[in-house]
Amino acid sequence: MKRGYELGFDSPAYMIVHEVGSMHLEGNIIPASWFEHLRYDDGKPHVNAILILSEVVYWYRPIEVRDERTGRLVGYRKKFKGDKLQRSYGSFAEQFGFTKQQVRDAIGFLRDKGVITTELRTIEVNGTRMNNVLYLEPVPERLKQITYPHHTSPVSDMGAGPSDLQGTPSVLQNTSSVLQNTPSVLQDHSYGSVEQTNTEITTETTTETRMVAAVLTDEQESVLVSLLTMGMDRLVAERLVQEHDLVNVRGWLTVARRSASLKNKAGLIVAKLQAGEAPPRSEPAWNDPDRYISGEYAEFIEH
Repeated sequence: MKRGYELGFDSPAYMIVHEVGSMHLEGNIIPASWFEHLRYDDGKPHVNAILILSEVVYWYRPIEVRDERTGRLVGYRKKFKGDKLQRSYGSFAEQFGFTKQQVRDAIGFLRDKGVITTELRTIEVNGTRMNNVLYLEPVPERLKQITYPHHTSPVSDMGAGPSDLQGTPSVLQNTSSVLQNTPSVLQDHSYGSVEQTNTEITTETTTETRMVAAVLTDEQESVLVSLLTMGMDRLVAERLVQEHDLVNVRGWLTVARRSASLKNKAGLIVAKLQAGEAPPRSEPAWNDPDRYISGEYAEFIEH
């Protein structure tokens, strides 16, 4: 089944859709599935909790660090300065136009749903002791359950867990998720500052963590670039070139490239490599327009 509707040059919507598509939109992301899973007892979506969760998840989404000379990914950084995100009820209230009680209720709701954890700490700021400083942290497994209700192990922004690449190819979409299960992570610590406390005081106290990506060989890097052109998530692609025979990876790349009707080229490559299947040794009849209508690749084709 085809997605969307035709958009011809003579369509009144063409320029608007084109201009919106050219925008690089950043910020909070709210998956539609949250409105199904985060509801009051009467069945209505808890919009306040959804907005606050989107803010918490935004702060836990990683920032890519690239080499300015080569453009290669060299690691990741986090947006917040402590070991956990530290925010006050008042800061959420000011940001979203809620009352502090509405914020408390929403955070308590998210905590009861198991989507986030909260921690109240006592810290010392410039010699002043401060109590009940709020720290928040998402729970990745529970967050995945409400974000991807039909997939138990979706692919995240920063890669895949042990079973993430074993699902159906349809999970290989450019979705935003939370940091977890990243292999071969090295950490180094430098001192930064707590962004905000419950009394809105900025300090110079905690740690910052940088995650360094694995170094690839030139051959692996070459194959990686080819996988990225297929629309594959970078960390998924990196994992494939490190864990699989590059001959097989290149072979399935060739298969995917040569079939214009494949709607999910990246999905085919991942599925075949994870199944341990070797690419075909002889080229199929590429000029036959019906070659994949009923064959083993039929599920990847838009007819």
